[in-house]
Amino acid sequence: MPMKLSFDSKTIAVYSVSQKSGKSTVARELSGFYQISGKKSLLVDFTLGKSKIMKYMPDASGEDLSMWVGDINRKLSKLPWPQIEYRPEEVTRYIFNDVTGMGILSCRPIEKPERMMEITGIILRSLAQSPYDVIVFDLESGVKDYIIRVLESVDTVLLVADTFRYDVIETREVIERLKEANCRTDHFKLLFNKKPTLLDQTPMQVAGELNLPLSGALPDYPDIRERLQYSLDKMTEYSQAMESIIENL
Repeated sequence: MPMKLSFDSKTIAVYSVSQKSGKSTVARELSGFYQISGKKSLLVDFTLGKSKIMKYMPDASGEDLSMWVGDINRKLSKLPWPQIEYRPEEVTRYIFNDVTGMGILSCRPIEKPERMMEITGIILRSLAQSPYDVIVFDLESGVKDYIIRVLESVDTVLLVADTFRYDVIETREVIERLKEANCRTDHFKLLFNKKPTLLDQTPMQVAGELNLPLSGALPDYPDIRERLQYSLDKMTEYSQAMESIIENL
């Protein structure tokens, strides 16, 4: 299956080496910021239901990515993958639009089908012609063939990390594993999802050590349960940091 697709949209994959990096929050906020700035945006839960995206859905009974994956899997038992196509109007049945108009392709927790690599290719090919300005993929952590399929297909990979020494070491190991799997990393950018403490390395030091360009650093995500003015100040700081990151993508 060819690895290069031509998307009509800007495509961004949000990826990390650990499951508690705050990656899904970054993906959700990134897609949301694009939407409110006037770019028609789609958020895709490619963690296969392991993210928290479903908890933000007002109605979890509709069709979603899990059902699309199941439909493709059934068709693969009868047809070779190149013959399986979904027109944009067929894809929209699986997408929920929130109050801002942002599309969300959420996913209930599912077992990964054996032919997930081919299924991923069909999904990507279908989304390549979709009417969105920006598509943000929230990816599962790990080095798996279908994850690599997405990593190689997008314009930019935001590698979410922190400046703790153990995370830097693990990130370097994952990058090496991706390269061993012949996955290109020249479009990777580092994004730090928390401010470093005095004991941590700086984002610039980590980016230099990993030999990756630095996309930026986000402050801790605001907690609306805190004092109102403090929360508003934190939201302003977070918004400004996210806008700066978007300008550099």
